[in-house]
Amino acid sequence: MRRCYKLKAPPGVLSVLSDLTQPRTSTSYCDLLRNSHIPAQPLPFLPPPRWAAELSRALRRTFPDVAQHHRTRFLQVFVHPSFTTAAGASGTMQPLVSLGESLLERIGGLWILATFEGIRREEYASLLALLTSDTALCRVLRDHWRLEHMVLTDASADLFSRQRLGTTKGLMSWLSSQGNESGSQSLPEPHGAGCVKAMAAAVLLEHGSDAAEHFVTSEVLPYVL
Repeated sequence: MRRCYKLKAPPGVLSVLSDLTQPRTSTSYCDLLRNSHIPAQPLPFLPPPRWAAELSRALRRTFPDVAQHHRTRFLQVFVHPSFTTAAGASGTMQPLVSLGESLLERIGGLWILATFEGIRREEYASLLALLTSDTALCRVLRDHWRLEHMVLTDASADLFSRQRLGTTKGLMSWLSSQGNESGSQSLPEPHGAGCVKAMAAAVLLEHGSDAAEHFVTSEVLPYVL
């Protein structure tokens, strides 16, 4: 059963939160929302077709309430910049990560302030850092979403070489090696955390702030505690 926290900030908490988080970012959350108009565009490179089809199915299965109106938006969430060249970076998770990071910090911060009354600044900062750490977020991707193996990185490029793109055998080989429970193909934590941040941003851009808050409180926050 999915867990979801409804965050209700006490009077004045938003200004307190803004003050507490000021050292972590030079751009306010409200500014990010006002400027979060990252257009959904065709990817500047051709993603592996079988991977794209499998990812779309996996996302529908894992997040049935999140409609993929712009399929390419959700594909780029799972493409690390190392998979492509600098010219293709706009089609990766990179443009989404900072927005998703701010979203997670904001909602995580509200949860902390609503849960721990009278928390001190240094305690708040430490707890927020823990909740939004690469280790915690990568664990969400791996253990709750079970989508770690779907992230394309430089290590995926050979398995999706031109010779293997059109074969079912190539796809199954990649899925098998990436999903190896031994951890030999484990995704680097910053890559996994970036994917979670980008996914939160994609939900925000596609469905709005209410849907994004619901996504974070039901699909991320309960599993980093």
